Amino acid sequence: MKFWNFIKGKARGLLGKMGVGKFNANKKDKKEKKGKDFRNTEEKKRDLDDALKESHNLLKSGMNQAKIKSKLHDIKNKYELKELRIILEEKVEKGIKVHVHGEVNPKKDSPTEILRVDDFNPSEGNKILLVGEANFSFSLSLANTLALQNRMVATSYDSENTKYKDKDNNIKEHKKLGSIIEYNVDATSTSYEPNHFEIIVFNFPWIKEETRGGTTNNKMLLKSFFNEANRIIKKGGKVLLSLSDERYVSRWKPEEQANSFVLESKKLFDSKNFPGYEHKMTQKDRSAGSMEDGKGVTLIFKNK
Repeated sequence: MKFWNFIKGKARGLLGKMGVGKFNANKKDKKEKKGKDFRNTEEKKRDLDDALKESHNLLKSGMNQAKIKSKLHDIKNKYELKELRIILEEKVEKGIKVHVHGEVNPKKDSPTEILRVDDFNPSEGNKILLVGEANFSFSLSLANTLALQNRMVATSYDSENTKYKDKDNNIKEHKKLGSIIEYNVDATSTSYEPNHFEIIVFNFPWIKEETRGGTTNNKMLLKSFFNEANRIIKKGGKVLLSLSDERYVSRWKPEEQANSFVLESKKLFDSKNFPGYEHKMTQKDRSAGSMEDGKGVTLIFKNK
């Protein structure tokens, strides 16, 4: 054993003369220095200002919150910040008031901006109607985002006793927010007064066809819906119609069924934009056809 220790000692001495020991020491020093911030206070402040400027532009872009958070992560790494995150301040008429908080020592906040959800947001004093709800999770997602109080009317074609997972809890939350909930509402024949709503939303309508691959029943459903929507919507109001697949746009030709409406725009339907929303098939074969997330589309029609 003594002989082996003698050999190891000689080896260390030889390696030290060759500079191997110094190399290992330098490597250790570099490892210890890794992660240390050598920027001075002014440089940190400049990087923080630039990061918040980029973050503020994201808030103004209209991008959804999930995408903003992803891009904030990239900005945080780019400018080597300790923290960069969205701060939710309060609900306001047109969305949620937010700003971005950044920290690198010093700390700083961006100017306040509003994340807009204007497509679903009626102007002040006007109402939004949702038809074909199942467990009321989509309308609740909107109600949690928009300060609508009693200006949201969420309806279901099903009866009040129809059971869905989380439906009862969603209804309780709706009532806390002042939403109006109604059942047994047929989107093609309602009892609402003319010119009553500014926005009408119908998500994923679907009705069983007589033959495989048929389109007649669903075309008739859409035509009847648009006729009724034309009666109860205000002039210049909008209908937001979501279909579960682009194929149904081609098959059912909603533009041809949309009497007195003109197609204004078409957008991808991404459920991630609506926290808490859970797609459900209604139990009367009237709406909410099956949907694969990422394939849905929303057609936005404007009343002529």
